[in-house]
Amino acid sequence: LNGSCHWVVGGGSVLSFDMETEVFRLSSEPQMIFPGWVISMLTIVNRCLAVICVIEPQGIAISQKMSRVFDVCLMKEYGVEESWTRAYTITLSSSSPGRFLGIVGHEFFVLEKQESSENENENKRLKVVSYHLGAPQEG
Repeated sequence: LNGSCHWVVGGGSVLSFDMETEVFRLSSEPQMIFPGWVISMLTIVNRCLAVICVIEPQGIAISQKMSRVFDVCLMKEYGVEESWTRAYTITLSSSSPGRFLGIVGHEFFVLEKQESSENENENKRLKVVSYHLGAPQEG
């Protein structure tokens, strides 16, 4: 994006390297990120730099059903930290939370394990599930 490579670094900051000027730049994480959230990936959505934030419930027994929430935050104006905005929230309910795979167009793809209720020893199956993003949230 904009001739730069991007990485998530310690503390949730975003490091960019401008390939033309060979200059590194460190940007802070979106201000709407709350304690307990983890930035799991960078991607591009609607021609904007985007972070995928994962919220995982704490203190819940593994055997209980859990929800996993993904927030997609966009940097609306490239290089302007104040332009981060939460554009989408996707909530999954599953006994085996999903893993973010990517966004293509307006589809959010997650890999989920499908539990077998018939035989405990049977191999778990993986399934790709897509969620339509629709229009971005305002603000």
